[in-house]
Amino acid sequence: MSVGVVEMDRLSLTPKTEGGTATNRRCVKCPEAGILSGLDPKKAVYCRPCFMQMVMHKFRSSIGRQRLFKDGESRKTVVIFDGTPAAAFLLGMIRSGLAADAHHRLQLDPVVVAVVTKLDRQEIDAVIKRIDTIKSYLQCDWHIVHLAAVLSDNLQDLSSSSSEICPGVDQLDRLIELFSSIRSESGRSEMKVRLRTALLYRMTETMGVSKMMTSDTADRLAKLSLSSLALGRGAQMSEDTAVVDKRHPKVAVIRPLKELSDKEVGIFNRFEQLDELTVIVGDPDRASPAVQTITDSFVTHLQAGFHSTLTTVLSSASKVKTATTSRIRCAFCFSSSDDRFCLACRGILDEVGEPSLLPSSLQ
Repeated sequence: MSVGVVEMDRLSLTPKTEGGTATNRRCVKCPEAGILSGLDPKKAVYCRPCFMQMVMHKFRSSIGRQRLFKDGESRKTVVIFDGTPAAAFLLGMIRSGLAADAHHRLQLDPVVVAVVTKLDRQEIDAVIKRIDTIKSYLQCDWHIVHLAAVLSDNLQDLSSSSSEICPGVDQLDRLIELFSSIRSESGRSEMKVRLRTALLYRMTETMGVSKMMTSDTADRLAKLSLSSLALGRGAQMSEDTAVVDKRHPKVAVIRPLKELSDKEVGIFNRFEQLDELTVIVGDPDRASPAVQTITDSFVTHLQAGFHSTLTTVLSSASKVKTATTSRIRCAFCFSSSDDRFCLACRGILDEVGEPSLLPSSLQ
């Protein structure tokens, strides 16, 4: 099973009572039997058609409420494909939205960017070939790049992305050495996340695009907000979980899946056969003492017993604001800072054993 695919037992199609027996509840939208549920089966159950409509409505309303594009503004948007079920779902929504009639058509001109983070060259080649087979699903420009490209000073030649060439692979040894020089597991995980974000910002800006769309679900954002809090990024929680994140001066990040859970995405993908679009672009996370790994496990187990965990965490995160009045932006994460780097980013950079391995912009 592909990494990131929601486990089958979490996608049970029959709502259960606390005693474990099936219920005879009706769909909240029509008289049909309710066989599917969202985050909390105690609150609402749906028949299959109404469930699919509910999921699609969450996606469309998330975009519609924000009025992302002003009149006359370019609709070109970089869509981040990370191979997860959520990314497959996003491709499916974009494809169906572009094929809709004029009144419901998604006003978007997508450019897909896939970042490969595997560190083995043979596995990198296999991932690129797999992505090449997915490209035909969404007819638009695709760019495949390796995370190591963030160490390069030149990102102009994006058109070279193909099954034979992946920009950034020439910097692979340097990236491996950089990760090896970081003292803690938490530091390595955080460095990978921040380097990937920095690379995507640079690529989007290099292409002259001002919008970047990710497939971050409620699960992923809730886990991110709590791990960020533990890593000293509490002041950034609101920006990290916003539907539209405008901390970067030239690129806005759009998160249209914020109100959708992994469970809802997983059920939708199963019915629409979208899991065929998944691919493992990075090395799987193994059990480790990293803050991020522990937080992921904590949120997953908490959500299983308390169905309002995700919504509560995200609601609280949205209310956390920074108290600083500084107009300086961190050179790494672009959050408000009193210096060139915020304290959290400075902490990660200080863990690097050999600073010369870092991108020139961070040295």
